[in-house]
Amino acid sequence: EGTSTCSGRQTMILRPLLAESENKPNDNITPVWQLVSRMESAEAEQYLLVGQPDHARVSGEMASVFSAGFLPHVDDSIARAIGAHDAGWASFPFERDLSGDPPLTDNGLPQHFMQVPLDESLSAWTGSIKAAGEISPLGEYMVSGHFSRIAKLRMQMEVDTQEDLSRLDNFIHEEEEAQERLGSRTRLQKQQLTEYVDLLQFADVLSLYLCCGSRDAAEFPQDFRGTRIQIRYEDGVYITTPSIFSETQRFQMPVRIFPSKSGEGKTRIGFHIK
Repeated sequence: EGTSTCSGRQTMILRPLLAESENKPNDNITPVWQLVSRMESAEAEQYLLVGQPDHARVSGEMASVFSAGFLPHVDDSIARAIGAHDAGWASFPFERDLSGDPPLTDNGLPQHFMQVPLDESLSAWTGSIKAAGEISPLGEYMVSGHFSRIAKLRMQMEVDTQEDLSRLDNFIHEEEEAQERLGSRTRLQKQQLTEYVDLLQFADVLSLYLCCGSRDAAEFPQDFRGTRIQIRYEDGVYITTPSIFSETQRFQMPVRIFPSKSGEGKTRIGFHIK
């Protein structure tokens, strides 16, 4: 995530509605975060806006049907915790129901999730950790670990003031202390706990990649027992290698069309993945 001069407690994942000629599948494997960043900064006449709680819900739905033996075991509570990892954003009106218009950047584009001011991020992070804690100690550990990692990455980006860096450092310290307590309650080994944070972060960026509409072949950064997962788009279906599902799955999410040329502007989109 980065900083933004925009005001307003509303952010979202952008899916630019690009012409087919601008979004042809590219088979050259690219790091997935590079593709997500590219789509979030793409200029288009219209966008589909995806709320972060909805994106997270889809990540949990996907995790619930993972079937690859090299991935950590996912039970119902783990899938629900992954699905709640951005629940804290539901306290912000636009994220909750996609109502109203999104804030715009200085160049007139909708503000996306990688441009969130620190105050809003910290509020959403802590709200998300609390929501996961209502599911299970492991769920809280996973979401706490997820945002601790994000906070550490943000500190390395050198985009914040010294005061904000201090706040990030305090957040990391408090969450790592909480993780020590939570880890002992799960009765899992440290390596297993780390793998579950990796699993959440894989499901997170997989959902982001799908939500933003990229069709370029990608590789994910997580390493599961020596295996890295790749994905490509072919004939309307996203294909993972090695496969992480036992059969083709379809997932849906609500979106808002912006700017809307007629009517309410809310609709639903779906994608197939195997």
